[in-house]
Amino acid sequence: MFWPFAPSTSADIPNTSTSSDALNTSTSSDAPNTPTSSDAPNTSTSSNTSDTATRSEALIYDTVIHIGKLNDLLKDGWKFTTDNSSEALAQRSMVNYENSLIVGILGSYNRGKSFLLNKLCRTQFPTGRLISTEGISIAGPRDTCKNLVFIDTAGTDTPTKREDLDDKRAIEALLREIVLGLCSYIIIVMNRLQLTDQIYMHEVLEYCHKLLPKDKTEIIFVHNLWDLEFEEDINIVIQKEIEDILGAKLTTIQQRNDSKDIELKMYCSTFNQITIRHFIMAKEGSPAANNWNEQTLDSLMTILQADLPSRRSVCIFDEVLLHINKRLPKLLSSNNGSDADLSKIQAVKHETEPYIVLSELKDVSLEKRKQYASSFSVAPRLLYDQRGYLVGIVSSGTEKWQPRYRQYKTADHLSIIVELAGFNESNFRAEMERNVAIIRGERIEPAGLSAQSVPDQLQFSIGSFELLVSVTEDIDNDQIEFECKDGFLTIKCPLRKYAKKGFGTKSNTDN
Repeated sequence: MFWPFAPSTSADIPNTSTSSDALNTSTSSDAPNTPTSSDAPNTSTSSNTSDTATRSEALIYDTVIHIGKLNDLLKDGWKFTTDNSSEALAQRSMVNYENSLIVGILGSYNRGKSFLLNKLCRTQFPTGRLISTEGISIAGPRDTCKNLVFIDTAGTDTPTKREDLDDKRAIEALLREIVLGLCSYIIIVMNRLQLTDQIYMHEVLEYCHKLLPKDKTEIIFVHNLWDLEFEEDINIVIQKEIEDILGAKLTTIQQRNDSKDIELKMYCSTFNQITIRHFIMAKEGSPAANNWNEQTLDSLMTILQADLPSRRSVCIFDEVLLHINKRLPKLLSSNNGSDADLSKIQAVKHETEPYIVLSELKDVSLEKRKQYASSFSVAPRLLYDQRGYLVGIVSSGTEKWQPRYRQYKTADHLSIIVELAGFNESNFRAEMERNVAIIRGERIEPAGLSAQSVPDQLQFSIGSFELLVSVTEDIDNDQIEFECKDGFLTIKCPLRKYAKKGFGTKSNTDN
């Protein structure tokens, strides 16, 4: 089985009560769920202009940051457009939201992300229009979805020119990391389960599994079966894909809504201790939709509106820039002969124009930027980890890597032993945060020596590393011991022991 899922029970699902402003969302039977978005199939041949697309986007999005290509950032910049349809948005504030839950919409190309967002926000795309999500699109709170901010992204796996493949892959990785870093909830939209969907979802879940406990993200899958009209066809997909492949089980929970309990039905599974909730949508206006769509939309809004602790005040524009700037030095390289310092490169908002530009161009007009000879260029070769996430530029003998490790358990201790040949306390750091061990360090070339490349020879890794090791046991963090000896780091974690205590008179059963 491709997915290492384990069935989940209702006990795994937080049973939070809904707030008084929970939305009773209903679906409309007069609008199909396929022609409203670029990530839902469309047979229309209308020729949209960019202006028409922008006006259409404004019906649902407050701000669109058009992050298309890395090369665009080097000269013109990335344009952003704003629309003041949201009650919380003022253009000067650059997308400031107060007391809001941030929700990300992810998924491959042609899966129906924008359609789902359109339904959740109760907005309506123009009939026959094909809406293409580009970069990052932000839909803020409105009367139909108070205290919710949705972040929509361009679908992955969109057709790309051969010469733009590396650039496209880097942008997709960047967008995904921005959303995962911003959002408390991630909704992944898919159609019929395909290998590309499985790989994509696996990458997202692996990334979330590596996050620190305080940064954990809630994951929801929406199976948008837009081509299925009848209940028997839906049931076949549920059995073969959701239950058999993904390992999910039907779960019913009671949730408090004002003064009454409401029943939520969903399929639940787990992945590396991450609980995943599955919801289903059928073809709009079909017999199956009458059973599934309204129930799914109501359940999603109930879950999101109920999570009061995860709400926060945020300037999304600033946080997007923060995540971009964390990655920018790894996406670009200095041009030949340039002494530009990559560590100081920053993307900023242009002083007078609606563009994100390099800091050295923050006061240069668009006309002059087009003629600008940048000190930087897109890295000629980019390095990705096993989950598809960008980790840096591949240079000769220098790479991002991870040391090997093992865990050992006795009756009293859990030990994590990490292989760190050539390391000592001066070039690495280890710490334990709750139940996650974090080890960071850097191995550099010996001073005054130049590495020689030998064909078919396995070489040890050079460069920086970061290793996160999760511990499932209940450990005593106050008594953890660290030791680095003979090329191995040992983290000794005492297991907590609980003594049995009693109070009161002796019972008859004790005699």
